[in-house]
Amino acid sequence: MKKLIKMISVYAAALLILAPGCTKKTYPGHDNIAGCWRGTVSGQEIVFVIDKKGANSYTGVVATFKNGVKTSETALHNTTFSGTTLHTVTNKERNICYTGILDTNKQVITGNLVYAGGKNLPLNCVLLQTAPAKKVLKSISKPLHPYRHRSPQTPVIAEDIIEVSLQTNIVKNLSDEEKLTEKDIITVINRWQGTILPHGSQTGPALMTACALDPAIEAVSTQWKNDINECTNTADKVKKIGMWAYENLAYTQGDKQFASLPGRDPWGVTDTAGNPTFKKLLPSEMKAMSIFTGKISGKCLTLVNFITSCFLNLGVPADDIIVLVVKQGGARHAMALVRYEEEILFVNLMFIDLLKNHIDDISKSYQVLGVYNHTFSLDTDFILETSHLQKIMENSDTPLVQRVFRMFSLPEHTEQRHYTQKTHWASRKDLWSQIFFTSHGDYRFDLAKYAYQSLYVQHPGLYLNAGLKTSHVKDLAGEFKKPEDVFRWIKGNIRYGSIFPDAESRIMTADQVLVFMRGGYKDQAILAGTLLKHMGYNPSVHMGEYNSWIELDNTFYDVKLGKKSAKHSENIVMEIQ
Repeated sequence: MKKLIKMISVYAAALLILAPGCTKKTYPGHDNIAGCWRGTVSGQEIVFVIDKKGANSYTGVVATFKNGVKTSETALHNTTFSGTTLHTVTNKERNICYTGILDTNKQVITGNLVYAGGKNLPLNCVLLQTAPAKKVLKSISKPLHPYRHRSPQTPVIAEDIIEVSLQTNIVKNLSDEEKLTEKDIITVINRWQGTILPHGSQTGPALMTACALDPAIEAVSTQWKNDINECTNTADKVKKIGMWAYENLAYTQGDKQFASLPGRDPWGVTDTAGNPTFKKLLPSEMKAMSIFTGKISGKCLTLVNFITSCFLNLGVPADDIIVLVVKQGGARHAMALVRYEEEILFVNLMFIDLLKNHIDDISKSYQVLGVYNHTFSLDTDFILETSHLQKIMENSDTPLVQRVFRMFSLPEHTEQRHYTQKTHWASRKDLWSQIFFTSHGDYRFDLAKYAYQSLYVQHPGLYLNAGLKTSHVKDLAGEFKKPEDVFRWIKGNIRYGSIFPDAESRIMTADQVLVFMRGGYKDQAILAGTLLKHMGYNPSVHMGEYNSWIELDNTFYDVKLGKKSAKHSENIVMEIQ
């Protein structure tokens, strides 16, 4: 199988830290530095630091930057020159390859980045100096931290942008949610590793349902439909979809910029035992993660949830999708099987292809600890071998989930498997109608509203309480002494704008506002309220159509202005504590 080449991008702000004239400095592990090059790929900039190791061997690093802050760092291996030809600079970890010519007279590298599918991007790198600046190496060795090391941008004051707009017919017909537990609600809002998928619970399917509902999924599945519109067979369609995934998705755990963070991503925290954990992201969060990676990003389970939800929007029934949680060393890994147009697809991270093309490439056996999709979750403990996969491909008339359950004698009708009225939706509109209109009392759908972070819920105050369990918010709260400090910091650091396209009826949590350094006024109010709760106050959040306020002991703070106000100046749509 040909491996696609990842393109990495860099911003001009990186040049601000390159100081010509610095003395030669040895990079750890190497004796001589050949040089530091700055180049462009598809109109964007990239910086190479290439080290000489021996007579004909070279290694080094590539660092990328955004807004003056390092966004990635990757090591280079197997770099060789023959005359003036730079044969390859291959990053084994991230599958990045470069080919080109080193012109020693002009001191430039010219060449191409070539995708397996034929896409060809020109590469042109100019030598900055014979030895890289100290600040370059210092920046490359410095770990990233999400919001603390990102340069604040001038906040925007939004005028006459609707913050909250709720449909009366939905509000009047909200489900009573009497069966939901606060524990499950907080779990699907925070979505921490180790809590969201104790198999046999409803929290995992609720998250999957929220993923399928997210506008980002509808946008991507629509793109897939356009891409495959002229394809005449399934194999070509899958190839097009697979190409999109490789070019547009990124695996955060493989990115060195997160190496120093718990869980290896900006959501990283540690549990009570000190073990790293991380968050399962909604598709809109994954899209917002592009500020770090330039792509829609997430961990293994998050990527699989995203891809399988796109297939659901392509018309694949939920019973033809099954996610397998397998044991991988001392950890767990998620991958999926999808039945698409009578073919079985294998989904693993950003990889999507016909299973039959790779039946000999994958491991001979997996210990499967759990299975789930958009309608059920189930604890398991069975060994999946290559022979089982071959049999799964042979039985073409049976839904995929049923094939797996029967093959391993899994319970098809127990309390652990949670069916609802339908396992297939014609469109996002159809799913929306089921969740908010026709399926009142359905535990998974009611819980999915909170996973989706909708304001069409009975207990919106739990969005405020969920933030009390996140380490980013707790750490920041320790830096403030009085309420005015909180509003001053938010005013000076948080940009206006939600990560959600349908922001008028959804709310960002406090940790989302911090990680992405943005949020609407109601989202900023949630951050302020959570910080104040950490500081021992008992705030009330008042959300208006265009602005939000925080009330503390009969004193009001205007979130838009970032200071005290007489009282809110418009009708309040929602109040939470």
